[in-house]
Amino acid sequence: MYESETEVAMPWVYNDAGYKGSGFRYKHGNQVIIALAIATDQRYTAVYHEIYRRQCDFVRKTRSKRIKERGAAIEDAGVWPQVSKQYLLDLGWTWTPVMAIGSGTTMHLAYDELPDEVLLITSVSKNLVTVINGVAQTVSDPSRDGSRAVYGYWTPPQA
Repeated sequence: MYESETEVAMPWVYNDAGYKGSGFRYKHGNQVIIALAIATDQRYTAVYHEIYRRQCDFVRKTRSKRIKERGAAIEDAGVWPQVSKQYLLDLGWTWTPVMAIGSGTTMHLAYDELPDEVLLITSVSKNLVTVINGVAQTVSDPSRDGSRAVYGYWTPPQA
């Protein structure tokens, strides 16, 4: 437990990557797509269509009955981690794991625990969160007052 959780909580600002103006009818945008759109400086709709195309290919090629049953519809299945991972790898991003099976939590979504990078995409439970200059960019506070575990993070290709 931290001495003062408010000191380490990740600051955040509302950013939906253009979801509200995208014409989608669902109440909330998919936060994985929002994180990818923000980090790659693209509009929500562009990333949505590319991820959906990739997700359809992934579901069609998989042998997993569980994945085939849930399908490719992002509104129903979410974004399969394998799809977002390959998308980022194809764009040249680098994955850095910070947790292994049985290792316990080694990093939290907290300002003082993340690496000092200008841009990161953090992998947290069932979600991705873009962090720019130490500030989470998303549609709601993702940090759980600094207690949310980070599984790893993505860094962009070097320019």
